[in-house]
Amino acid sequence: MPLIGMSGDTEGVSVSIDGVRRARFLYPVPRKPCTLSPGSEIGAHFEESKALVDEAIFSLTRFEESLSAFNDKTKPFEIRQEFDTNDNCWTYRFVTKEPFPKQLEAIAKSVVHNLRAALDLMVAAIVRGGGKGVSKQAGFPISKSAAAFERDLGAKLENVPAPVVKFIRRLKPYDGGSQALWALAQLDNLGKHNQLPPVGVAGVSVAVRTSMPGVFVAPDGSICLLGGPTGSTPFGHQLGFLIPEGLSPIRIENDVVELYRLDASIREVVNDVAVDAFVTIGPVSLTQNQPVLEIFTYLIHLVQRILNAIEHCAFRSYASESAE
Repeated sequence: MPLIGMSGDTEGVSVSIDGVRRARFLYPVPRKPCTLSPGSEIGAHFEESKALVDEAIFSLTRFEESLSAFNDKTKPFEIRQEFDTNDNCWTYRFVTKEPFPKQLEAIAKSVVHNLRAALDLMVAAIVRGGGKGVSKQAGFPISKSAAAFERDLGAKLENVPAPVVKFIRRLKPYDGGSQALWALAQLDNLGKHNQLPPVGVAGVSVAVRTSMPGVFVAPDGSICLLGGPTGSTPFGHQLGFLIPEGLSPIRIENDVVELYRLDASIREVVNDVAVDAFVTIGPVSLTQNQPVLEIFTYLIHLVQRILNAIEHCAFRSYASESAE
């Protein structure tokens, strides 16, 4: 009978058979929650922009509710486990039985478009606040490169106070600078061409359990052989769900997608396999497979901060000019 061993360190757990390492599982990294500030924090000078940010927040709530209702009602996904005799392994596949409804795509488009438009309307409000006319080219510049940004700056920010131009330049709103602003602009462009469908992303985690007989963990954390005090659990149960080393989240862009292959020789130490599935949007190059709710929450925060900072900068500048 092969001897199965388990060793742990600060990053994860390794499983060996007869002294040879056969698998490694890493501790999951806790996600940091991102809370949403109300759009009412935006000042009165940017009333139109504030209304669009509020609408984006409302749309985000609708997206979350619609996605939850879709999942609860249709049960659109299924995990299938099969044994592959050729490779002597268990395979885990994610099967899509029902595509995401078009309503979700429409709501996603609304979020990104409202946020992008809020920045453009901010520039128009600044120009009007200085008593100037708003040109057709006026808007918040988000460009494909630093050089293109400098070329766009004059037309986009015509009649905008120098301190505001300086602040926007520091934001680096171009590809290679602020990737969040670049992503916002590109997601908005994709939405205009009906290319912003929600995409499922699945990550695999496993519950690692040792099969070494008679080894237990006592409530105080001590290791016991051949049993233990009341409340003791088999060694390994305390580890919970871990992430297989080298496994990245997988985009569900086909009806059937293989997620994970588990070597049958270590099946005894894997108590369970779970799939953490969520929804993203846009290409990986823009959103890095991050959950759509986190993407939208971050972008809303970003636009709010920009509006608040620029309002203070712009109208303080006008006040200084009037005093002179």
